[in-house]
Amino acid sequence: MKRILLSICAVAALLLSSCKPSRETLVNEIEACEARLMELNVMTNESAADSLLALYEKFVEAYPKDSLAPIYLFLSADMLTNMGRTEEAVNQFDNV
Repeated sequence: MKRILLSICAVAALLLSSCKPSRETLVNEIEACEARLMELNVMTNESAADSLLALYEKFVEAYPKDSLAPIYLFLSADMLTNMGRTEEAVNQFDNV
């Protein structure tokens, strides 16, 4: 089950990286991935967390002026902190 959910997140991230998706499509993908990852306990599954981090990054790159961009930057930094990736987290907090 975990592999299927991880595969779905990975495929979604890959598809989203090939073209600029609509804002709503990207937000829906992020929300779906967040829900799946919360079921799996993100902090114990680094590859699943990396998929979500990639979606956050993709959104911020595509829509830097959007009101959700700082929220996703903060969530990304928080996840990185909880994963022990403090240097990356500090960089993300600086971008908020």
